[in-house]
Amino acid sequence: MSRETCPLRLNQTEHRCDSLSHVRACMLTNCHDIYHGTWGDDHHEAEEMCAAAAEAFSADVLTCRLMQCEAAVGDEALCEGTLAGLPCE
Repeated sequence: MSRETCPLRLNQTEHRCDSLSHVRACMLTNCHDIYHGTWGDDHHEAEEMCAAAAEAFSADVLTCRLMQCEAAVGDEALCEGTLAGLPCE
């Protein structure tokens, strides 16, 4: 993983960096419209803002949001749960 996607200055563990990367990639793939609707059309800016939002989550919430995103491959309505609110509060 590059330092741009999970900066070492944040003192994050390799596992957490991996989770952040997976959430961002999942959002871009499974929840593309809400991803860009939330963080804008510019790919690099959206990626940075998505990463910043995910960094604020606890490990449990991050895991829950990733599970919601992965489930959204079959039901785009689940994308809302990847950003905020239930069931991952």
